[in-house]
Amino acid sequence: MHTLLLALSIALVGLLVPRGAAACSDALPQTYRENPALAEIDHVAPTGTSVRKVEVRRRIEPVFGDRLDGCAVGGGVGGSIRVEVAPATDDRSPVHAIGYEVEHVSGRVPGSFVLPQPAFVLDEWSGETLVLPLHEEDDDEVLDFQLRLVPVDEAGNRGPPSEPFRVHDEGVGCSVGGGGLTLAGAVVVLLALRRRIRRGGGRGGA
Repeated sequence: MHTLLLALSIALVGLLVPRGAAACSDALPQTYRENPALAEIDHVAPTGTSVRKVEVRRRIEPVFGDRLDGCAVGGGVGGSIRVEVAPATDDRSPVHAIGYEVEHVSGRVPGSFVLPQPAFVLDEWSGETLVLPLHEEDDDEVLDFQLRLVPVDEAGNRGPPSEPFRVHDEGVGCSVGGGGLTLAGAVVVLLALRRRIRRGGGRGGA
């Protein structure tokens, strides 16, 4: 009976915690670094860039506290805005050393998404994606604003800005499948199962 209860408990927790909640693990973006030696000899700006795709990734880590539905209670980790670009090129700086300044064009950005940010370089794993972090407090907030990117080579030369691109997402709520199950609710379910198993065992023994 104890083995069955343990198996049911594990299965219940597996249903309560969203499958992708702990799987999101975007690395922190790498910031651009200027090369003072190149700044003295390189005066050619990089080419422009264009945006191919914009994806907002919300991330709320599962927390085993007041809730078991994957919603962070009093803490958590924010998501990111992933911008897939056609990388800028330069006569001296390699593609992954070119930074991208983020400029606000229109709309209201979240309070934690501070602009101007330091220039970021492309994500080394994806090759053509710029990862812009979102703070945990913005996980529920609706996003609707426009940005543009300005490439900067290692010498500090700035290329032409990209066309404005829209960041839009309706936000997420702390629920799974239309409603979250609290820890108290989970305990009630497990106790009911335990009583049913005991009754079944008692009748079988009689």
